[in-house]
Amino acid sequence: MSEEQRKKLHQILQQLNNAQSEVQEAYETTMMSDAKWALSSLCDDLKKDESIDPSIKSQLMPYFEAARSAILSPASTHKRAGSCGDKLNEAKSCIREILSRL
Repeated sequence: MSEEQRKKLHQILQQLNNAQSEVQEAYETTMMSDAKWALSSLCDDLKKDESIDPSIKSQLMPYFEAARSAILSPASTHKRAGSCGDKLNEAKSCIREILSRL
């Protein structure tokens, strides 16, 4: 089972990297729509994927939900993108920590 979880986490990392790219682009161009879509997709996919261990989901979802909340907040574009990027970096660290234990 841990090999399957490892593969899933690597897929999540790839999706997270894509979301980070969209957030960075949003920061640079102030175009938020792609970043919002990427984060919503990331959160929704993780929630729906029943093959991911619930204990792993419970560790990751707070970061992804916080990132999505940050990007949807009424703050300035730069502040939203910066806060979101911070949460995605924290999620990435959490995934790496989980991977090191599998």
